[in-house]
Amino acid sequence: MIGTPVSLPSPPPLPPPLPAQRHDLAFVLEERAALQAADHVRRSLPGSRWTLGAIMALSALAAVIFVHLVVEPGPWSLGVAAAGAGLGWWSGHRSARAATIRMLRATPGAVGPRTLRFEPDGVVVATPTVTSQLAWSGVHGIVDTGEAVVLLAGPMAIVPVPSAAFRDAEDRAAWMAAARAAVDAHGGGRAAEQPWRLPPVGFGGGRAVLTVVLAVAAEIALTELAYRWSDLAADLWWAGGGLLTTVAAVRVVTATRVRSAIATVWGGRPTWAHVGVGAALGLLIWFVDESLMIVIGGLWPATLGDSQAWIDDAMLLAPAATMVAVVLTGPIAEEVLFRGVLLRGLLRRRGVLGAVLLSSVAFALVHPSEWSPPAVLLLASTFVAGAIFAFATLRTGTLTAAVVAHVVANLAVTLFGFGFGFGFGAGGHDWVVPAGPDVPVTAFTLAVGDCADGYPDDAHHLDETRRWTDDDRVACDLAHDVEVYLRAPLTTVERPPEAMLADEADTWCYDAFAPYVDRDWETSDLDYLALVPSPVAWDAGARDVVCVLHELGRRQLEGTAAGSRR
Repeated sequence: MIGTPVSLPSPPPLPPPLPAQRHDLAFVLEERAALQAADHVRRSLPGSRWTLGAIMALSALAAVIFVHLVVEPGPWSLGVAAAGAGLGWWSGHRSARAATIRMLRATPGAVGPRTLRFEPDGVVVATPTVTSQLAWSGVHGIVDTGEAVVLLAGPMAIVPVPSAAFRDAEDRAAWMAAARAAVDAHGGGRAAEQPWRLPPVGFGGGRAVLTVVLAVAAEIALTELAYRWSDLAADLWWAGGGLLTTVAAVRVVTATRVRSAIATVWGGRPTWAHVGVGAALGLLIWFVDESLMIVIGGLWPATLGDSQAWIDDAMLLAPAATMVAVVLTGPIAEEVLFRGVLLRGLLRRRGVLGAVLLSSVAFALVHPSEWSPPAVLLLASTFVAGAIFAFATLRTGTLTAAVVAHVVANLAVTLFGFGFGFGFGAGGHDWVVPAGPDVPVTAFTLAVGDCADGYPDDAHHLDETRRWTDDDRVACDLAHDVEVYLRAPLTTVERPPEAMLADEADTWCYDAFAPYVDRDWETSDLDYLALVPSPVAWDAGARDVVCVLHELGRRQLEGTAAGSRR
C-alpha cells in the first residue's frame, strides 16, 4: 500500500575505525644517539674485540721495538709495552668512531627525523629521503643499551631507537616485547654465524688428545733410539721422523687411508691468499718474540741465556738435518697434530675458545724450557703463537696459512735469531769471553777470591790485548772492577762447539752465583762474565772456565762480594 512504511532489515554495523598502530614511532635520531648505539654494538662483537686486541698488540710491539732502537732496555720496558697497548686501544676506538661519523654524515637520511612502522613482515623505516624495510626474519637481536633500543640485523647493520622516542618505561618495554614476538614468529633471532670455516671431523676431543699424547711419546722414544743407534740414523730421524710419526697418528685417529686422512685434517685446498696470510703472520710472530726478548733483556738485564741455543748447537752438529726439521718437517708435523687433530677434535665439545686455549697450551708445553721467569715469558710467547696458528686455521678453513706462518717464523729465528743485531736481547753469548794467545784476552790466571781492575769483554781487537795475572791482582777491600768466584776445568777431550761451550760456561757461572753472593742472580745488583779457553789455548792444554763478578752498571766495587747479599 502506498504510504505505508515498509520494514527493512537493518544494515550491518560499520566496523570501528582502525586504531593507529600503538607500536609505530616517530622521532628524531641525533648523531650522538646513533654513535652511542654503534659504539655499544661494536664493543659487543667478537670480531671487533679481536680486531681491537690485534691493534693493541701491534702497537705494543711497535713501541717496544722502536723505542729500544735508541734507548737501552730497562725495568721500565714493560711500561713501554703497556703504553703502546694503551695507545693502540685509544687509536682503535678513535678510528672506529671517526669512521662511523664519516659514514653517518655521508649517508643521506642516516640521522634526522624518521618513522618506524610495524608491518606483518618487518619494520619499515621512513626518512624524508628514503624508505626501507627490515624483515623480522633478518633481525637476530634486540639490545637495550640504556640510551637506545637497537635492532640488530648483521654485524654492524643496526636500527637504533633513542629512549626519547618512547612515552615512558612501560611503553618502551611494550615496544620491545612486540618486536621480540614478531622476530620469534618469523624465525629471526639467530645470530650471524661465526666466520669459522672448518668442517666437523669424525673424532672427538678424547680421541684427539690420546692420539697427540701417543704421537709425542712415540716421537721422543724413537728419537732416543735413533741417537743410540748411530749418528746417521739420528740425523735422518731428526730430519723426517716427526713427520712419519704424525702421518701414522693421523691415519689412526681418522681410521681412513693416508691420503684421505691427511685431506681430512688439512681442510680446504691451499691458495696463494692462504700463503700470503701465513707469511704475514709468521713475520708477526717473529716480531712478538723480538719484543719479548727486549722486555726480558730489560727485566733481567745481564743475560737471558740463549733462548735458541739448542738450535745453535744442532746447526753446528747437523746443519742440513736441523734446517729441514726446524723449517719444514717440524712445522708441518706440529700443525697437523695440534691444529689438524687436537683443535679439530676439541671443537665439538669445547667450542672455539676452549679448543683454541687447550690446543695452544698443549703446543706450548711440548716445547722444552727451563722454569725461570724469562723462560716462562718465552713459554707464553709460544702459547700466543699457537693461538695465532689456531685462529688462522679456523678462519681460513685449512692448515695452509698456519703451516706457512710456522715455517716463516722458524726460518726467521733460525737465520736471524732474536735481537735484529741491535746489541741487546738474547741473540748471542756476549757475556762469554774467550781467553788465549789468539784472542784479545791473552791470559786470565787469577784464582777464586782474587779481585782486579778492567773488564775482560772490553777488549774487542787483537791490537787491544789485555791479560790478567797475579801481578794485576788488587786487594778486594780497595776499589776494583771484577772478582773471580769460580774456576773449574772442563773434562771433555775435544773442545766443544762454540755454542755448546758457551752454554756450559754460562750454566756453571749461573749455578755458582747464588752460593757465592748469597743472593739470586735475578735480584742481584751484580752480574757475571764467563771466560773459556780459546781454540789455541785449548790445544795448549787450557781447560778452565773462569767466572768473574762485576757491578751491574759497571761501577767499581769495594769489598768482597762473597756472602755480601748484593
